[in-house]
Amino acid sequence: MKRYLFLVLLLIAPFASAQNSHGSITGQITDPTGAIIPKAQVVVTNTDTGYTSKVIAGSGGFYTAPELPPGPYKVAVQAPGFKDYVQTGIHIQTQENATVNVKLSVGEAQETVTISSDAPLIDIADASTGQVLTEDEVQDLPSNGRNPLAFARDEYGAVGKAKHAIAVATPAGQQTADDFSLGGGNSASNEILLDGVPNFQDSGRNAGFSPALDTVTEVRVDVFGANAMYGDTSGGTVNITTKSGTNKFHGSASWFYQAAGCSSQYGSTFTSRSANHCDKLIALPWATKAGVATPSATHQNQVAGTIGGPFWIPKVWDGRNKLFFFYAYEAVVGQVPPTATIGTVPTAAERNGDFSALLALSTATPNPYQLYNPFTATSPSTGVVDRQPIPGNILANAGLTVDPIATAYFKNVPMPNYVGPTTMADGENNYFTFTPTISNYRSHQGRVDYNLSAKNKMWGKAYRHRSNSLRWPRRRRRNLQSQPLSRRPWQRYSLRQYQLRLVLRPKSHQRRLPQLSGVKLNRFGSSADHLH
Repeated sequence: MKRYLFLVLLLIAPFASAQNSHGSITGQITDPTGAIIPKAQVVVTNTDTGYTSKVIAGSGGFYTAPELPPGPYKVAVQAPGFKDYVQTGIHIQTQENATVNVKLSVGEAQETVTISSDAPLIDIADASTGQVLTEDEVQDLPSNGRNPLAFARDEYGAVGKAKHAIAVATPAGQQTADDFSLGGGNSASNEILLDGVPNFQDSGRNAGFSPALDTVTEVRVDVFGANAMYGDTSGGTVNITTKSGTNKFHGSASWFYQAAGCSSQYGSTFTSRSANHCDKLIALPWATKAGVATPSATHQNQVAGTIGGPFWIPKVWDGRNKLFFFYAYEAVVGQVPPTATIGTVPTAAERNGDFSALLALSTATPNPYQLYNPFTATSPSTGVVDRQPIPGNILANAGLTVDPIATAYFKNVPMPNYVGPTTMADGENNYFTFTPTISNYRSHQGRVDYNLSAKNKMWGKAYRHRSNSLRWPRRRRRNLQSQPLSRRPWQRYSLRQYQLRLVLRPKSHQRRLPQLSGVKLNRFGSSADHLH
């Protein structure tokens, strides 16, 4: 059934209208006197991928090249009796509707007028108010954690919540990156998009996948959106656009290391380890006994790499101007200084069935800490169940023993290691440890673009990230007794997301066909995420 449902969704997808990150170039073609020139041939070409969009100006001299992925473009215009016109240096941003008016000069077709300066692009087709951070700005601006969504907190009309306004925002910590308001709206009412597709991990509108910073071309924020396709929320819109492959092979590699130095907190005392000639690149061994040595400072390693280009097999297949790929990998591994924690674990006597220490906690009669033998329960005529007390709260005095399951469980629980002002007679607050915050995040991001023709284009993307918390080396996983409770496996979070988009345009150049956008192979307009 699922197979047939997928085929049906794939067949109807080209007729579905949804959100996107593409832009367009529109304008009017005139002669030197300002008279319109109808039926001029216009070719818009992406100078990175060779993708072309061919249109013909209408009777009023107007033309529109829709569904243009963000990137650099050139516009070429031809008309009988006029010199060929070429304008380069045009850069289309995310969701930008650029206006490029063309004035042709009278002359022979063999002559060409080339304008290489950046075109003054005017967006008169969209009344949205916001800001776009370009690829250079994304790379050059300081980033605390290298999460591209965090840049939205610094753009026009954005106000971050006080607790997260300057907090570190790593790819594994989307809850700090997406906690901001746009245009005075609620922080949970914003639309978070990735390449024009809603990017949420749950119904609470928490941001989902975080692309590696080196894969981002633009971060666009619309504070007051006037586009109907983004009308499902009361807040603003953030659209992050990622890279694709081009005609040239390109890639990047990065490693960022962060450390807080050698000083850290030991219990309630702040201690400097600089006198001990500590190494900032070395954390304390995992086998260090809890509560004995000073915990390590912040250590975080963030590694990323990207590669993209055309599918090219020498003498077999040349995918330039046709078929492209792009892949990115990112890992964030580290820990922050642990927090001193005092807790309670069973004492040695309690593990053997001796709970006599509880009786000292009260002098009342009957003692509320008295244990009773459940096998001696009787129900007299009064209807009240009577049970015999266990002498001295020692199970052996009543012929009882500790259940073997409990005995086996105790092997995984550490012994008491602390006696302090808050330790009670019954052993409460008898265990001291550090609770570390350890992250182990990995993400994969892949994309394939295929230029079917001058009018049709297809591309697909797949994302996946996995985050493990409180994990230690595999060689020590079986030795649970030697590990503090706070260092045992906690949870694993995994998110998978898939997209398939087709851009199909009809033969008529006068109208614009809604593109297939945001079709995910698991379901439309959403992502698959789960904890395991």
